Amino acid sequence: MENSELQRVVEDISITSFGKPFKHKAFFNRRLRTTGGRYMLRSHNIEINIEYLTEHGMAELIGIIKHELCHYHLHIEGKGYKHRDKDFRDLMKEVSAPRHCSPLLSQKQKMRKTLYYRCTSCELIYRRRRRINVERYVCGKCKGKLILEKQVLNNLENPLTTNMDVVIIIKVGQRHYSFLFRSSSVVELSAVNRSVAGSSPACGANFIF
Repeated sequence: MENSELQRVVEDISITSFGKPFKHKAFFNRRLRTTGGRYMLRSHNIEINIEYLTEHGMAELIGIIKHELCHYHLHIEGKGYKHRDKDFRDLMKEVSAPRHCSPLLSQKQKMRKTLYYRCTSCELIYRRRRRINVERYVCGKCKGKLILEKQVLNNLENPLTTNMDVVIIIKVGQRHYSFLFRSSSVVELSAVNRSVAGSSPACGANFIF
C-alpha cells in the first residue's frame, strides 16, 4: 500500500465511522517502532507504522486508523483527546476503536539476547549482553577457557543451577571487586585495578571481569 492509498482509506473511515471529513495528511512512517500510529498535534497529520499492515493485515490497520482519528477529531473540536479523557474513551467505544495494537512479531525478534559463557575449568557462568571474544579473554578466576553455553531471549529462562558458581563484578572508584557466589555463600575473589584488568597476562589473553 502506498501513501496515496492510505490517505484514501483514512478519509473513507473518517466519513463512514465518524461522519466527519479528514482534511489533513496520512502517511506511513517507517521510523515508528513501538507504536502502530500517532497523531501529530501541530500539523494534525496522522502517521502509520506499515509493519502492522504487513504482519497483521487490513483489519489491524483499520483499528489503528480509527484510534488515531479519535485523537484527531477530538483535538480539532477542542475536546478531551488524550487517552485518560472521558471524551476519548467514549468515542473509541462508539466507533469500536482498539485501545492497544497487537504485538509485532518483528519487535519480539529484536529483543535483546542474554549470552551465557561457561569456564571449562572451574565451571563459572558469565552473563553478558554482548559477545565475548573467547580467543582473547579467559576466566577471571582461574584463567580457564570460556565457551558460549547458551543464548536466552529476554532472559526468560535461567540456565544456572544450584551447583554452579556466579561471579558478580562491582566497580568502586577505579577498582573492580569481583565476588564469587556459591549457593548462599559469598567469597571475595580479588580487587583489580582498571589498568591491571586491561593488561595482557603471560598467557597472551585478557582476563574477563
